[in-house]
Amino acid sequence: MATNEILTVSRIGRADGEYGCYCPHCGKPMFFSEDDIDDIRGSQYQHTSIISLLTSERCDGWLEVSTDAGYSRIMFDQGGE
Repeated sequence: MATNEILTVSRIGRADGEYGCYCPHCGKPMFFSEDDIDDIRGSQYQHTSIISLLTSERCDGWLEVSTDAGYSRIMFDQGGE
């Protein structure tokens, strides 16, 4: 599904204590294992989560988090904080 191009992400957010973003390849949320936003900025990741339960299709797209990626408090707004 994903292109071979490494796409840049310029916004990250938090949900349930984890930093994440929306994958620029498939548009689905993905989360990072790092706990420090400075460790995430400037790093590359591959989105390997299953994006379709019906077909078991994976995104497998690569992304790079911009070194000056902004933090969005409402990116994963779950209706109450």
